[in-house]
Amino acid sequence: MNAGKGASCAVSSADTAVPPLLSKCMPVFAVKCPANNADATTQPFIIITKDANTGEFFKPMKCQACSSVPLTDTSDMDPEAGKYWVNLQWGRNAMGDAYDEGSISGYEIHIVDAKGVAVENTKVRMPAKDFSGASACCNPSVYSLAVSGTWPATGVAFMIVPYQLIMGGVAVGQYVLPFGTMTLPLVDVTSGTMQTVEGVATFSGMSQAGATQLFQNPSRDVILTNGIVASDVEKKITAGNVRITSVKIKNPTRRLAQGEKRRLADNYGLDVGYKLLLPEGYVFTATSLNTTKMKSTIEQ
Repeated sequence: MNAGKGASCAVSSADTAVPPLLSKCMPVFAVKCPANNADATTQPFIIITKDANTGEFFKPMKCQACSSVPLTDTSDMDPEAGKYWVNLQWGRNAMGDAYDEGSISGYEIHIVDAKGVAVENTKVRMPAKDFSGASACCNPSVYSLAVSGTWPATGVAFMIVPYQLIMGGVAVGQYVLPFGTMTLPLVDVTSGTMQTVEGVATFSGMSQAGATQLFQNPSRDVILTNGIVASDVEKKITAGNVRITSVKIKNPTRRLAQGEKRRLADNYGLDVGYKLLLPEGYVFTATSLNTTKMKSTIEQ
């Protein structure tokens, strides 16, 4: 597409080459390449069009979070300039007056500029939940997770973007919508104090299959976060206080003697790196996290 030019697109749900998430959320949309663009890798913008007859504006995105908890002047819990730690909360996907997450595998968190163009992918994901038997009311905090890092210079807000995992034989691909639900602008808090703790929790006594299954589980970080929250002896840490920073499979790497093979076959595990933002007044000690409770919660 040439610079400054546009096109209209219609997506057919009958086309098996088209991800169902795209055909459901964006059945019709218009794109335009930026004027004076000389970079062939630049993606065209998805635009809002105006009906020449009615004067009404057409918004192409049919999928949005039913609601969200608005960001405020104090949502950023990291007082260092240019750094952020925010607990994002939003409701399930809505299409018009109905809830529909049938084609959504989960949500990515992007940082976008003032026009909603992605600046950075935080790499933080939230798997979709099962809402069978859930209330018909919109809960703006049914999804909740912490994101933290260095704020990009052109970043303005977060965007909660649905994605779909696509099975193809033994391979798994994915499709991510070009945009989603945009939050209010983030205010960078630069005053106050924050206390954090970083550590590694080791889970052992797992079979190789069990360790691999948990490692590859799309809900892995959520499961691990819930385990850390459940292990808090003082019951003050929430999911918004926890960031999973790394996960590695722990192997029994030493040479096995003949009689040890069966015993060490169940000596796989996971090393889980975490970072905690401690609530005000929280005194963290070596016994603050009940590792037995943590392990039992993760194994449920």
